[in-house]
Amino acid sequence: MATKNTSENLNKDKASRAITRTDFQQASPSSARDQNQITCFFKACDRAGSEKLLRNAYTYSNNKNGIYMLRQSDRDESKFVLSLIKDGQCYHYRAHHIGNGTFLDEITDSVFYSLDELLEYYQGDGARHLRCSLSSPLHGHHLPSFAQRRGPKTVLHEAATRGQRDVIKLLLADSNCPDINSKNEEGNTPLHEACFFGRDDAVKVLLQAGANWRFVNKFGWTSLHQAALGNCPSIVDLLINRAQADVDVRNPFNLYSPMHCAAACNNVETITTLIAHDSPLRPLTDDGYTPYDLAIKQGGSEVAQKLAEIPSKPAVSRRSSYYHGSLSNNVVIIREEQLTIGKLLGEGNFGKVYAGEYQDEHGSVYPVALKVLKASMDSRSKEEMKKEAFVMKELTHPCIVRLYGVSQSRKLNSTLMVQELLSMGSLVDYLKTHVKNQMRPLFSLWVTQIVHGMAYMEKKHFIHRDLAARNILMQSNSRIKISDFGLSRSVDSSDYYVQQSDTPIPIAWYAPESLLHAKFTSKSDVWSFGVTMWEIYTCGQFPYGSMPNEEICQYLSCNGRLQRPSSCSSTVYEIMLRCWAFNAHDRPSFGDLLKVLANRSEFAAAIQHFQNYSKD
Repeated sequence: MATKNTSENLNKDKASRAITRTDFQQASPSSARDQNQITCFFKACDRAGSEKLLRNAYTYSNNKNGIYMLRQSDRDESKFVLSLIKDGQCYHYRAHHIGNGTFLDEITDSVFYSLDELLEYYQGDGARHLRCSLSSPLHGHHLPSFAQRRGPKTVLHEAATRGQRDVIKLLLADSNCPDINSKNEEGNTPLHEACFFGRDDAVKVLLQAGANWRFVNKFGWTSLHQAALGNCPSIVDLLINRAQADVDVRNPFNLYSPMHCAAACNNVETITTLIAHDSPLRPLTDDGYTPYDLAIKQGGSEVAQKLAEIPSKPAVSRRSSYYHGSLSNNVVIIREEQLTIGKLLGEGNFGKVYAGEYQDEHGSVYPVALKVLKASMDSRSKEEMKKEAFVMKELTHPCIVRLYGVSQSRKLNSTLMVQELLSMGSLVDYLKTHVKNQMRPLFSLWVTQIVHGMAYMEKKHFIHRDLAARNILMQSNSRIKISDFGLSRSVDSSDYYVQQSDTPIPIAWYAPESLLHAKFTSKSDVWSFGVTMWEIYTCGQFPYGSMPNEEICQYLSCNGRLQRPSSCSSTVYEIMLRCWAFNAHDRPSFGDLLKVLANRSEFAAAIQHFQNYSKD
């Protein structure tokens, strides 16, 4: 790409920020102190070492409470700990570097954009979460440059801004080179600078050396946003192709995607490149603007015309997300004579469910549920049922309903799915028919088991697509299992929306990307899990009440969320809110949720309960 005039682009940088409305107080809060004056950081310091330092200082200060330090774990460099002392006892509060220059605080499950911001929080409103207020810091070292909100401009920033590839190589080879992800006064890393100014060669060198495109500056921009703001389509290509940058990454302050940035600045070339990389055409900002809206608002006629002329693509999902190979080699075929059909348990759009018994090849008899497909169903529906059987057969976990196999019944003229019987029925029915105070101690048990089951599915690369309390079955009051994998192997979403059955689309449980773009991943299951948690803590209430389906999408796009249930603690509700992050990449994985629960005292007994019976 052609070299740009630095002065011209600095002016454009200011204009871009003004257009996209990020130069505001929330996005760049002023610090009460210069972050470079924070010198209470200790690198690679273990718990024993920190407690020795704190106790020495405590004794020297005549037993002063609240002496503190920030330290990096000696075993995991992504882990950071705020350690303090009160009445001779040391306390430790953990946070970890998420990987984009931000830090997840494990006390509040909040994300902080630097360690100095985290420290300021605990010196103010966050003090209520600590054993005592912070008083005096231990004298240590400055914060690592990547962990600061912003810092001084380095020679590496200067070389990146100017596109001096050879200088960058020399600097990176020097043992005294600044951290490759260090931040300047704007919170920009060297990669931010090179991306905005279109320095292709510099970007290549920085990426090869490990520069992280995910780091956000004080305005919330990643390097991909910077390239879109600077109208650098070749840089956009580099980031997506070489660094696997997410084409729809969002600014955490206003939910702008790179497409929004390019549209707001009338950057037609970048719009064209983003479209070529399958960027969503109509993503929404936190105030409900699409890229087309921003182009019109800012007078970007070229971009507006281009976006208006592009037809919407049909909704699709990747085949690999739901189809996992041949059925015949994995699912046990059960002979009809091995089954005994009992009473009818229920009936739905697909057919009926009967209680029954299954006698295996060794003569053992098991109570089972027999899912019988309607005889009137077409061949495609029958094939989908077989795919559901395949999904279930691949999953073996104490929190997932077990499938024994499938059978072809001549008597019923239908295909049967034979699965374990959980006679207490669905969780949602149980919630609606039992006294709330009696169930309250069970909530944490159910939540823990659902997370364990879904984390297993996530690890196996399966998505559920219909996680809800109605699809959680009860083995006993304290043991539940995930069921109904009908949508986890569904055909592409355009077919799903026009299928001829009267099966309702679970709008109230769907994540925004599923509603808007028919996009399903494990992170969309995480959103559904948050709604399922809400069902549990409201004793089976219907999400969003009587709100029409068409209004739910708009409500979510405007940052509306389900309200906190009265029986739900603030920490549990914070878990729900994390599951409902608008941007899928900002949601925790189920693996992350296991760690979150492990650090919540109200889930300790539930986790122990799961560990005990999972060994059976």
